[in-house]
Amino acid sequence: ELLKVPFGSDVKGAKFLGIIEDAVQRMIGMTQEILDYARGNVELALGPVNLSRELHELVDRHTIMLERENINLVYRENIAELTSPVFNLDRQKIVRAVTNILDNAQSVSPRGGRIRLFLTVAEKSAFIRIEDSGPGIPNEIRDTLFDPFITLGKAHGTGLGLCITKSIVEGHGGKITVESTEGQGTSFTLAFPRNWSNTRAHGEIHQGELVNAD
Repeated sequence: ELLKVPFGSDVKGAKFLGIIEDAVQRMIGMTQEILDYARGNVELALGPVNLSRELHELVDRHTIMLERENINLVYRENIAELTSPVFNLDRQKIVRAVTNILDNAQSVSPRGGRIRLFLTVAEKSAFIRIEDSGPGIPNEIRDTLFDPFITLGKAHGTGLGLCITKSIVEGHGGKITVESTEGQGTSFTLAFPRNWSNTRAHGEIHQGELVNAD
């Protein structure tokens, strides 16, 4: 934050600082992935999290990096009437999980490609869907996609991103699913129950509440 002060209204300088900040956060995230994997479990610090606000902030941070590669990031949300986007979650862990998927989407999307991020909020569940325009997931790694040290062609990474993401989602009583067609891209969906606590054995995910956010 202090680094941003001298730039004042210098938009270009602020953009470069945003890129530096993004790179630092990615390095921190990679370190955290290794630590989480070494511990063998994901500890949660649950609290009220506004998913709409968090995803808007994620989009703002990723857009700068994606613009350099001419990749368009589209965000849409569908929040049911009289329904709050605030869920009982671990904010840092959820941001990490979505960031992992967005980073994968960026790494496989071609220049001029598109990434679409959707948030659907219903009465009892929330769904975050990330779609990329990459080549799709090869058949030979689909069964081991969430195993440790499996990568999707990223030049840099720990190979733990999807493994940790799955642990985070399931630690919240949620589910992660993937749909992919070679040559047509990949879609990950993260589903979370609204009211979750560490004492509950299983979350209550209402799949019928998933709405197309196009």
